[in-house]
Amino acid sequence: MKKITAAGLACTLALALCGSAAAEKLRVATEFSYAPFEYVDTQSGNLVGFDIDLVRLLAKKSGNTVEFVGMNFDSILAAVRTGMVDAGVAGITITESRARRVLFSDPYYKGGLSIVTSKEDGSRIKTAFDLRNKVICVQIGTSGADLARKIDGTAVRSFNTAGEMFLELGNGGCQALVGDKPVNDYYMRVASNAGKFVHASGTLRSEDYGIIFGRKKAGIRAQFNAALKEIKESGEYRDLYVKWFGEAPAE
Repeated sequence: MKKITAAGLACTLALALCGSAAAEKLRVATEFSYAPFEYVDTQSGNLVGFDIDLVRLLAKKSGNTVEFVGMNFDSILAAVRTGMVDAGVAGITITESRARRVLFSDPYYKGGLSIVTSKEDGSRIKTAFDLRNKVICVQIGTSGADLARKIDGTAVRSFNTAGEMFLELGNGGCQALVGDKPVNDYYMRVASNAGKFVHASGTLRSEDYGIIFGRKKAGIRAQFNAALKEIKESGEYRDLYVKWFGEAPAE
């Protein structure tokens, strides 16, 4: 058996530290039920989605690996801010309020909010103005929830996932829901009771999505921003976008 000298031990530790700096394993918080951005595929049991593919690609480009940590959407920002995880991704809208608490990457997706109603209420609810004095389903901690609470007379019912919102709307527990349009579009395509729902509007307002990082993770953010720029220029971003949304991103 070889003896480990003090010098050899120091060298070994130095190599280990250098290796971890070169290829860091990043813990990234996400929600496991926010299709098509992130969700568990029922057939394979794997975590999939646009955000998942994107973050894995950005991590690879920046020389890192990723471990995804599932939690409710409204817990992600706090987990990032307190250092429980290194970053968070879940269709997170870039807002001034959030930017005061965490660091945002450059925008990676142009999204927006939309209203979904039952077919019975579709003729009465066309715009946000028509939501006054209505019962509205929202997802906790989202920009859709913020918007709904600003409408006069609304009774807001809050849920942890988009799927729970659609279930409640289908059961008649609310008259409309407000959520991210691409997520609403997805559920209206795949839900077993999708025929009960109609879109009451186009996009209510345009929003940019960003990946969030803790205040001490500015270096990782810079790496991700550089990688995002690279894949947009190379066409890899476009390929991911087409894969998950069926169309090319707007120029």
